[in-house]
Amino acid sequence: LKGSKKVLLKNVLDAKFRQSGLPIARRIWDTTQLPHVTFDSFFIQILFHELSHGLGPGIIVGPDGKKVENRILLKNLYSTIEEAKADVAGLWNLFYAIDNGIVTAIDKKAIMGTNAALHFRSMRFGIHEAHGRGTAVQWNWLREKGAIVPAENGRFRVIFDKYEAEIKALAHELLMIEATGDYDRAQKLLDQYGKSTPEIESVNERLKDIPVDIGPLFVGAGEK
Repeated sequence: LKGSKKVLLKNVLDAKFRQSGLPIARRIWDTTQLPHVTFDSFFIQILFHELSHGLGPGIIVGPDGKKVENRILLKNLYSTIEEAKADVAGLWNLFYAIDNGIVTAIDKKAIMGTNAALHFRSMRFGIHEAHGRGTAVQWNWLREKGAIVPAENGRFRVIFDKYEAEIKALAHELLMIEATGDYDRAQKLLDQYGKSTPEIESVNERLKDIPVDIGPLFVGAGEK
């Protein structure tokens, strides 16, 4: 009736940002755009990612004219498509919220800069994993379309004028895949964009000494 409740542990996300996200950005991102990489932007993007899981097509009309969950039609590709959709639609919803004065503390450049610079934080979990492969789709799409471009010294930068338009285009593609349950269309997208590249592998090699993630210890549960 009311929707869903999201609980985010801000101290845990802060640790993830400080120990992996920001060090990655400092190493591979254009130094002139680093001021746009912020924890507040990282945090709200995760919130909008989670909110966006509950938005978009769910139960659709299948090829036989009967109602069916799209995850049934998308089979083994569903998790990756859904994670990419939550990322990209979450960004688009955040742009909408900023444009309409719902979110006022963060501007679009911070959203775009943080999102772009931290793609490798997710891809380092592995392209074989739903989150990692979904992020690879975004990185390769944005690189191909010129919304992320190489900068000096092996770094990258955002082309802000293109980034928002390409997020819209990719959101449309992902949402149409879910709205139609088109397995072949999903497979084509993942074959083309959801893969590692020599560029991705080269960057990951430069990040090997940065922790992939944190491992929280819950002392109250008896962990030491």
